[in-house]
Amino acid sequence: MERLILKRIGLEYIDELLSMQLEIYHQLEDKDIFVMDTEDEMRRGLKEGGYVIGVFNEANQLVGYRYASYPRQEERNLGRDIGLVDDELDSVLQLETTIVKPEYRGSKLQRKTFNSLMDYLSKDEDKEAKYLVCTISPFNLPSLKNMLKCGFEIKKLEYKYPTSENPKGILRYILLKVINN
Repeated sequence: MERLILKRIGLEYIDELLSMQLEIYHQLEDKDIFVMDTEDEMRRGLKEGGYVIGVFNEANQLVGYRYASYPRQEERNLGRDIGLVDDELDSVLQLETTIVKPEYRGSKLQRKTFNSLMDYLSKDEDKEAKYLVCTISPFNLPSLKNMLKCGFEIKKLEYKYPTSENPKGILRYILLKVINN
């Protein structure tokens, strides 16, 4: 079995991250299970203290990643959806995207990248995260099971991410995990 390396990466990988995201999106039969991050959102998120845990194979090729950001007081902060109040919103770390190339799926990388993120958070003296939040499609059972095993709780089911083609949005669970500081 190939050895994979997980490490925190930054803006120097932005083009590769966006390219991988687009590649995976185009491979999906059901496009509603995945909402892509925009380049602007990802750049801003990384500049403002967000995290990307990259997964590299033995040839040092990026084969997956987990991206998390601090949405602060932005409207997109999922803490608003689950009733967190203004002074709590700055403590929200939003798990945005987890992507794994198909040939590396089944290696528990969603959980491994989450554990790696938690390791980085535990060592980060400037860590602001108290609330971890994310959305998951109710039709993406592997991701939902993984996040529940990581200690998240389903807090709400609602429509999110409206578009001009779909003004109502798409159905999403909103999950929460409270972590100790």
